[in-house]
Amino acid sequence: GVLSRLSEGWVPAVTPGVALWVVIWVIGLVAFSLIWGAGADDPALWRSFGAAAVFCFAFVLFPVLRNSPVAFLLGTSFERTVPYHRWVGRLLFVMVTIHGAGMLAEKGDEALEWDAEKNNLAGLISWCCMVAMVLTAPLRRRYWELFHYVHLVLFPVSIVFAALHDVRTVIFMSVSIALLAGDWVLRAIGVWKHVATVEAVEVVGGEILSLELSCSTGFPHEMGQYVFLNYPGYSWLQWHPFSLVPSQRKGCVRLLIRENGPGSFTHGLRHGRRPIAVGSVVALDGPFGRLGVPLQGQPTAVLICGGVGMTPMLSILSGLVGSC
Repeated sequence: GVLSRLSEGWVPAVTPGVALWVVIWVIGLVAFSLIWGAGADDPALWRSFGAAAVFCFAFVLFPVLRNSPVAFLLGTSFERTVPYHRWVGRLLFVMVTIHGAGMLAEKGDEALEWDAEKNNLAGLISWCCMVAMVLTAPLRRRYWELFHYVHLVLFPVSIVFAALHDVRTVIFMSVSIALLAGDWVLRAIGVWKHVATVEAVEVVGGEILSLELSCSTGFPHEMGQYVFLNYPGYSWLQWHPFSLVPSQRKGCVRLLIRENGPGSFTHGLRHGRRPIAVGSVVALDGPFGRLGVPLQGQPTAVLICGGVGMTPMLSILSGLVGSC
């Protein structure tokens, strides 16, 4: 169908629940913006763009929850909702930019005042934080840590100053902030439970690091899933995702990790000050992920992959063979 063809391009796999959610969200955005701006003392047009920004603020965090009740209800998984976070974030930046430019053109220096009634300067500071996040977004793949920590530091700052500009921003964000806090608590509990010991280390083909990990509590997972790995011997703060691969060792899970060059987390695992070795302790967050296509029960399945992209396919192939 149309949704399937779209998903082959830049649109992620879309379930009927997600499609319905997007339609309702867009209608809500338009309605909220028009109603908010209709009875305003400020110029209604620019105020409507401000209302649209508040609406985006309210929903921008929902797609980044790893343990998301929304994703569960919509029949999808965390990694498939992340693109919606990017789209809402970009729309938020555009709405704030138009709102600020319009108010500045309409009111002049008054639009930059800081007073008890309306802290317009605070809105400008919030926008400046957004500019920094937008400029570092294209660096996500090559300089992940820079991108990640710029977002981690500046987004809360942006929210604080947006609330100082208009307190209703944080009021509308209260649900997503509460869910994010709950997500962090659940992940902290899960990480505490999933402390793993390295049982075997092997270098495959010169650049692939194979790790066999055992958890005292076990680590049940489904085919095609992945985990976030933390190795305190390299960094207490860095968590990186890797696909789970079937292990020949009983009670173990296996990770195949391609080295990405000096300065990277994967390089540090082998060549850091404390290279990972048998007996090293790591933490696992997960498992996460859900197959977008129901392969079990199909008479034929063709799996196409290349390079280290074989890792999720090995998991899927093992799961399919095991279900026969």
